[in-house]
Amino acid sequence: MSNVSAASGGTATGETHEGKSGPGFKPVLSLTALDLFGLAFVGPTAPYTFFGVGAVQSRGHFALVYLLAIVAVSFTASSYGKMAAAFPEAGSTYAYASKAIHPAVGYLAG
Repeated sequence: MSNVSAASGGTATGETHEGKSGPGFKPVLSLTALDLFGLAFVGPTAPYTFFGVGAVQSRGHFALVYLLAIVAVSFTASSYGKMAAAFPEAGSTYAYASKAIHPAVGYLAG
């Protein structure tokens, strides 16, 4: 087995994962496919831990709880989209907060 560093784009066998477009991931799923995958993966299990408490605390208005959560998450998604456009690098909270506010804030947030 050879020692090829991951930073050079190689594997332990010396192979590279670089395609014609260079190193990195090849996008193979559409946005719709990713959305459906996320819903299928998270959707069935997400409410189990929250349903009982949410149903009691919302006094039967549990659907409204999810609608309010969708609004809050939409603001977050919009913010991440704008930050990704402004700072096109690996999208993380650390990267965005470091560039937009201060590196110390990025460190604490990320």
